Amino acid sequence: MRLKEKHVKKYQRIYEKIYQEKIDYKEAYDQCISLVLFCKIATKPFSKEDIRNLEKINKCDNI
Repeated sequence: MRLKEKHVKKYQRIYEKIYQEKIDYKEAYDQCISLVLFCKIATKPFSKEDIRNLEKINKCDNI
């Protein structure tokens, strides 16, 4: 996966605005990649099988 330079620089600006701390391009790039991957995982839809498996786990925890 590759990110556009403009997106990494925007992330640097946002990071600095929130944390009042600058990060270098490499650190910003790495954090952006991690954020994108996290968002892909977090927004991945569950299949019916995934839901059944989660329901089974939940039932076992409630016993």
